[in-house]
Amino acid sequence: QPTTAAPLKCTSTKGAFVPTHARISHIGRVQVITVGKTSDGSMGTPPLTNTGKHEIAWFKDSSRPGRGKGGVALDAHTWPDGSALGNALYASVIPGDTIILSDAGNRHRTCYVVTKRQQFASSAVPMRRVVQGNGSGQILSLVVCSGTRLGPGDWTQRTVWTARAIAPPKPKPAPKPTPRDRKSVV
Repeated sequence: QPTTAAPLKCTSTKGAFVPTHARISHIGRVQVITVGKTSDGSMGTPPLTNTGKHEIAWFKDSSRPGRGKGGVALDAHTWPDGSALGNALYASVIPGDTIILSDAGNRHRTCYVVTKRQQFASSAVPMRRVVQGNGSGQILSLVVCSGTRLGPGDWTQRTVWTARAIAPPKPKPAPKPTPRDRKSVV
C-alpha cells in the first residue's frame, strides 16, 4: 500500500452531469457505467465479466457529480484472484488521493479528494450516507467488497472511501473603474 497520496491536477467545472469516466490516483482512467437498483433493492454493480471487473458503477439514484450537494455513490468489484479494480483500489488508494469524474466529452468534471478509508462489516455499511451524503456539500463514496470471501459475491466486509468535492473556482470579479476610466460628459 502506498504511504503517500498522489493528488492529480484537476479543476472542477460547474454543472451536474452523468459520469462516464474516472481518473484515480495510482490507478489511472476507468470506465464508469450507470446502474440502478437490483431486484432486492440494493445498489447495482458492474457486470460480472472481464470488462465489468475493471469498471466503476455510478448508482443513478444517488446525486449527480457537480450538483454541489448530496452523495455520489460508486462501487466496483473485488475478485478472489486479485485481478479486479476493487483489488487495485484496496491496494493503493489512500486519503489525500484524487478521484476525478467526467462526462463523455470531458466537458464537465468534478474533482474529489479522498478524506477517509473505512472498513465495515458487510451488513453494517452506512448506505444512507453513501447514497444521500452528509448534508454539507457533495461527497463521493466508493464501495468495494473486502475481508474474507465466503462464496461468490459474499464477502465479510466492505471498504468505503469517502471523498469531498473540490468546488469549481469562482470567477474573478471585473475590476471597478477608477475615476480616470470614466469619461466625463461636457
